[in-house]
Amino acid sequence: MAFDPLTRTNPTLKNPNVLEGTLAYMSPEQTGRMNRMLDYRTDFYSLGVTFYELLTGQVPFETNDVLELVHCHIAKHPIPPHQGNSKIPKAVSGIVMKLMAKKAEERYQSAWGIKADFGMFSQLEASGTIQNFLLALKIFLTSFKSPRNFMDVKRKLKLY
Repeated sequence: MAFDPLTRTNPTLKNPNVLEGTLAYMSPEQTGRMNRMLDYRTDFYSLGVTFYELLTGQVPFETNDVLELVHCHIAKHPIPPHQGNSKIPKAVSGIVMKLMAKKAEERYQSAWGIKADFGMFSQLEASGTIQNFLLALKIFLTSFKSPRNFMDVKRKLKLY
């Protein structure tokens, strides 16, 4: 069995009554309630919250109750930005929601993937509209060894 540092539980002991960081932007794994190691993908979640706030004018979970906010980050899904503001393209909303996925494995796995998807918006300058596209498609295409693998992953991708 191979060792996978991304799925290993966090062996450090922390005081469960102390949360570090800005709660409104905290990833589910940062709450200390998920028994997961932190890695760079926690920053992608926080980036998603930042984009969410920039697009909507509010953070995804608004509450003054610390425990409720922790619960929201772990278990509740925010309203996608495009549903709150029809001027936000679904593709942009999809990127934000992917960044804010509850499980780190479902978020972007690299900054290159985020950049590649935002690069799809260059079509906006040419056509004035943003067409739907498969999120993280370029990342997946570079990792396939056979057409069968592509079809397996394509079924799991969401079109935005």
